[in-house]
Amino acid sequence: MPQQLSCIDDTLAMLQDYKAPFKLQAIEVNCRSASIARNTGAAIATGQLLLFLDDDIEALPPLVESHARVHRERPGSAVMGPYPPKLQGGTRFFDVEVRSWWEDKFYQMSRPDHRFTYQDLLSGNLSLDAELFARLDGFDSAFGNCGGEDYEFGRRLLKADISLVLADDAVGYHYEHETNNLDRSFGRCRQEERSDVLIGRRHPELRPMLHIKDYETPYFLVDKILVAMAFFWPAVVDGLAVSARKSLDLLESLRMREGGGCGLSLRGYWYLRGVIDELKSRSAISSFILFL
Repeated sequence: MPQQLSCIDDTLAMLQDYKAPFKLQAIEVNCRSASIARNTGAAIATGQLLLFLDDDIEALPPLVESHARVHRERPGSAVMGPYPPKLQGGTRFFDVEVRSWWEDKFYQMSRPDHRFTYQDLLSGNLSLDAELFARLDGFDSAFGNCGGEDYEFGRRLLKADISLVLADDAVGYHYEHETNNLDRSFGRCRQEERSDVLIGRRHPELRPMLHIKDYETPYFLVDKILVAMAFFWPAVVDGLAVSARKSLDLLESLRMREGGGCGLSLRGYWYLRGVIDELKSRSAISSFILFL
């Protein structure tokens, strides 16, 4: 099966000299969209099963065999393997939070009574029938680099009555979070809102469940004030958010857990800024949530 790559280092040159014990075709894709890269590889692949691995996943030896076994046991399913973050002794609150989120995510998915939702579809370690992938038209490239194309694809899988399954022993370690940081996390929060809008437009029945609804009628007074200021004086509130961000490093250095709560508030704010970027007004948010 082909590997899809979009590299800025010497990976392509290395692969040209690599003597693999299996058929390996390297494809250079000139884009910054994971969905386009995956769709390109899937279109050229000749096998019956497709296996998608993110470029920062280090697969353990049983991974491919485990995917194949689960497909024999559960034919026609979409199979995922765990890919917990591999942190080199990271003890920052942010590192611990990231690691805990991923570990809990895969733990919940492994429970026998777990009911899978579209938000459980994680494309970093995913396999499914090539025919099924083509029939559903693959990942939606409109999501670009804002993320969320896996959740949207998960919704289409569930609508098509395709079972989502976790292969516990199809493990790969995720190395991206060694270089992750708060600023990148805040940027992603702003992009996640755009992906939520796209998901809501393609699947209107999901709109009442998206986080966008939290900014239509905020429950707490301080949140109401923040939302109002963000719409009327976004530059001022952005400045306050930047100042608050600088304080997080100090709180971290002092090992004060208040920094964790401040970080959560800032992520919520940058998600709101994404809401404003995409929907522009309070009335547009209400129309988006209520229009089904």
